[in-house]
Amino acid sequence: GDLWVSSLSSRSSITRIGAGDTVVQELGNYQRGARPQQVLPNGSSLLAIMRGRGATTGPISALNLTTGAETALLGTPAVEARYAAGYLVVALANGDLQAVPFDARRLKVTGTPVTFASGVSLTGTGLAQFAVAANGTVAYIPEEPRSLVLVDRAGGVREATAERRNFHAPLFSPDGRRLSTDFSSADGRDVWVLGIGSGTLTRATFERDGHDAVWTPDGRQLTYSSAKSGVLGIYRTRPGSAEPADSLFATSALGWTGQWLSDGSAIVTVANEMHPGSQSDVGIIRNAGRGPFEPLAASQ
Repeated sequence: GDLWVSSLSSRSSITRIGAGDTVVQELGNYQRGARPQQVLPNGSSLLAIMRGRGATTGPISALNLTTGAETALLGTPAVEARYAAGYLVVALANGDLQAVPFDARRLKVTGTPVTFASGVSLTGTGLAQFAVAANGTVAYIPEEPRSLVLVDRAGGVREATAERRNFHAPLFSPDGRRLSTDFSSADGRDVWVLGIGSGTLTRATFERDGHDAVWTPDGRQLTYSSAKSGVLGIYRTRPGSAEPADSLFATSALGWTGQWLSDGSAIVTVANEMHPGSQSDVGIIRNAGRGPFEPLAASQ
């Protein structure tokens, strides 16, 4: 009857809430981040996705509910996972659902993954729309590809592109000729650029978790978020360039890509616990986005 929840703290602890809405126990301090999924049938272990802030996937572990000790189960980057009827059911970033034979008593994977469904709806915050019953029955919502449309001031609507994707965070370039957006595909989640005149989508990032892109003030480059380093970072790339993306800044306190000041001197963004107990904050990354990272509004 207890409830286990991940805290809002940047320390990535997990809290048990008992009878009377009281915090009974705080479990561990997981540097990579821990997202609780399910208490396993043995009653002593918690299934969790180990992922940092801003990341939508991570490896799967079991956490001991008494000691907080972590047992690695599956290294495959997963969005979410559940246990039922001798299997781990794992949702991947490409929308696949896999079943992996699993000994819940010994906390040990005993077979190889098998894909049994695809096209599961995912959200940008790393949630998969599925449920698993105790007998192993799985229900899920299939991804419904969306249209990206342009709406004029009279209410007229036209398609920006004929492609159907789970488009997220579309943003016009400063000159209005292009749109940046991100979406998930078989290659993971990345940023693409749409030419307004041509309706053609061109891939701009290749991180498998690039997202929430914003244009630099001159419109020549895109900055975006990725957790490829283990924590959320801000990267910059020139669309169409073969050069690797430039790493600007990364920290566990970062919560979003942010917005550039008009002169390109700094990025204003969302932060986490820039002061002890402040939780969600607003910060500024100076020196053209390379730091230092300073609080603008950091209070409870």
